[in-house]
Amino acid sequence: MWKTCDYNCNHWIKYVWLTVYTKGHQHFSEKKNSIISNKRLAKQQKTLL
Repeated sequence: MWKTCDYNCNHWIKYVWLTVYTKGHQHFSEKKNSIISNKRLAKQQKTLL
């Protein structure tokens, strides 16, 4: 009885943790990319000026 609960609980925790982690990671990399692209745009605008 407890063994199955342990397995299911661990499985669920891992699943939730993974989804939260991957979502957070995606959000972080998107933010990073937008910052990088903004810097690139600023550089391009400077060269245009």
